[in-house]
Amino acid sequence: MKRALLAGAGLTIVLAACGGGSMSETEYVEALNDLVVNAGSDLEGVLVAYQQIEDPTLDDFVAFVDRQLAAEYEVREFFDELDPPASIVEVNQVMVDALARILAAAEGVAEAAETVDSLEALEQTPAFATYETVNADADSMCLDVQARINTLSEGLVIDDPWIPDLRLTVEAFLDCTEAQTD
Repeated sequence: MKRALLAGAGLTIVLAACGGGSMSETEYVEALNDLVVNAGSDLEGVLVAYQQIEDPTLDDFVAFVDRQLAAEYEVREFFDELDPPASIVEVNQVMVDALARILAAAEGVAEAAETVDSLEALEQTPAFATYETVNADADSMCLDVQARINTLSEGLVIDDPWIPDLRLTVEAFLDCTEAQTD
């Protein structure tokens, strides 16, 4: 669940598909790094607070998901304001797609929570299964982004020092482990 929170993980952002904007690769990496530092700590705090609850109730879980969604909506706003350079559009789109899946799953589980009377009942719903699956799927998100960054670094034109910084920032954004990215 930590990875999904830091991935900040579902949304449909039109701007990410546009790309080719006025940001340089370095500006993009710096903006993404700021997001990782700011939103990452917010999302981590939400997770830590929930994990400290000894025996969570449905209300505790709903409050946790509501705080998660609030933080993820802020991440979505960040991506709405980005205008990634053409060279990074594919990498950006993978992160946007991951965030879309995470937001959709969190919204779905929040809606399902309104129809049940206990956390145990919620855990039996298809929406909760989807939520868990999306959260557990962070490994494949990391591998997909890593493959796209590798493609960037193999290009003849794209051989700039910002690529290692992008790799590290994206790995932090998606909370990838070294084993997933080697």
